[in-house]
Formats: sequence, C-alpha cells, structure tokens
Amino acid sequence: AYVPPKPSFLGLKTFEAWDLAELARYIDWTPFFQTWELKGRFPKILGDEAQGRAARQLFDDAQAMLKMIIAEKWFAPKGVIGFWPANSVGDDIRLFTDDARSQELATFFTLRQQLTKRDGKANVALSDFVAPLDSGKAEYL
Repeated sequence: AYVPPKPSFLGLKTFEAWDLAELARYIDWTPFFQTWELKGRFPKILGDEAQGRAARQLFDDAQAMLKMIIAEKWFAPKGVIGFWPANSVGDDIRLFTDDARSQELATFFTLRQQLTKRDGKANVALSDFVAPLDSGKAEYL
C-alpha cells in the first residue's frame, strides 16, 4: 500500500531573494505564445512554417525585456511554502499543528462535485485524495 512521504520540514519556510536569472530558466514559454494567439509548443513553434517568424520575433523581444528585468532588478522574488500534517474527515481536510494530530490548525471545506454523473459514478471532492483521519495514515499538505 502507498505510504505518503513525510516532508523534510513541517510548518513555514521562507525563501528570500531568489536570483531572477535562475528562475528565468524555468519559464514555460508555451502559454506565453498562446497568449499572443500563436498556437504551438515551445521550442518547436520557433521553427513552424506558418508562425515561426512571428514566434521568433516575439521570443527575441521577450528575451531582451527579460534580460533588462534581470539586469535592472525590477523586482526581488520571494516565496513562502508550508507543510502540515493533514487528514480528511468527510468532505473536509483538516490540518494539524504536529504529527500527533493533537491540535487542529485549520480546516479546508471541500465541496463534492455537484453534477449528477451517469452509470453511478461517484462525485469526488479534494478530500477523497487525502487519507481519512480514522485510517491512521499520516498525510501532509
């Protein structure tokens, strides 16, 4: 049976002053081109017979602007993430302050899908993907 992994830390973790140049390497350019109504996947779209020229020009312009943003440090990316012990109770997901699950931190009230499905298929809620509290399984969110 599947055993959910325990995160390397519980609670909040703050990330300060991320390097924009490093983050830029992770940009997914496909939605960028779609926003400009250029259909295709990056980088293949750059060589597309019909849209390649426009895509290359747009990409070059975006790269120039991105280079300026990085050089002039237009903003300083920061981030916060957190992991807490969690289990489902009915349609809800409860977060706890510690692994003993002795004190509740918060509850996410998830709504079960409302449309009637055919063939008796179940309507799911996000809580269905988190181990129930009475299962004894340790989950994290």
